Amino acid sequence: MSITAITPIPSGSALRVYLSPPAGAVAWRILRKAADTFTGPNDVDALVVHAGTARSALDDVGLVDGSTYFYRVYYWSGTTWTASASLSATPGATYSDE
Repeated sequence: MSITAITPIPSGSALRVYLSPPAGAVAWRILRKAADTFTGPNDVDALVVHAGTARSALDDVGLVDGSTYFYRVYYWSGTTWTASASLSATPGATYSDE
């Protein structure tokens, strides 16, 4: 039950988050912050990147290339929330024009 990978998008200013939901999870929330200070699934200081059941999500809202961002997923079982470990990533453009 974790974030399996976070990859930068070649054009920059975006990251794709990939998940491996645990058995029994019926929905989840991916949260983003500038520091690893998550307080729970309803953290008012975090941006909700995705809420639903998709196993990957594109985060392209307000990211700045070269800045580090932290992500945590909260999985809903129908009765309780379970948090993943946090993972950080840094967006940046990697394409080159020939």
